[in-house]
Amino acid sequence: MEIHLNDNSMSGTEIISINGRLDALSSSALEEKIDPLTHNDSTSSLIFDLAGLEYISSAGLRVLLKTAKTCKNTSKKMVLCGLTKTVSDVFKISGFDLILDIKPDLNSVKEALGN
Repeated sequence: MEIHLNDNSMSGTEIISINGRLDALSSSALEEKIDPLTHNDSTSSLIFDLAGLEYISSAGLRVLLKTAKTCKNTSKKMVLCGLTKTVSDVFKISGFDLILDIKPDLNSVKEALGN
């Protein structure tokens, strides 16, 4: 799994691009990278660009849910975008599509956030 962070400090938006597989082995690495962002006062929004994500396990879903709860508690916005069909199906089956903010692509997220 590859994780890329793109910091837009002018707007306080962090874009996290995840490529490959997000499973039990890689989810802890993701959690280590994003946990500081959720507690950073200068970060107002986390955008997860999942266009390169091929697979997500329950461990990966747990990291995203935990991050969403932390964002809510710290008044940050969290948006997911670019879900592949396979990943989108997992979100629908698990019901995560009903509890997480999901947009079709990065441009849609930027428009929604006003960036």
